[in-house]
Amino acid sequence: MEIISVREHPESAERMIRYFQEKWASEASKMVYDDCIHHAVDADAPLPQWYLLTDGDAVIGCGGITGYWGSREESYITTVFVMPQAQGRGVGRRLMEVLEA
Repeated sequence: MEIISVREHPESAERMIRYFQEKWASEASKMVYDDCIHHAVDADAPLPQWYLLTDGDAVIGCGGITGYWGSREESYITTVFVMPQAQGRGVGRRLMEVLEA
């Protein structure tokens, strides 16, 4: 299992965008993930951060952390998902540990 950061692996951005759009987006919100993930690649601020959870070539989950909503400087863990076949193996817990860090 590997947790892939879009900042550390910007070449993964398009794959990541497609996965988040498939699992979370409506037609109206697809561009939100496109914008957020592309912005994270070279953002000056520490947030946002977006991650894919992989097992070999298969994507088995995802998660993000965003922040600085309006005037509030808070961070938010968002869009955390682990495929049913990967649940119960501790991979979700490991992803949450990365997001919390």
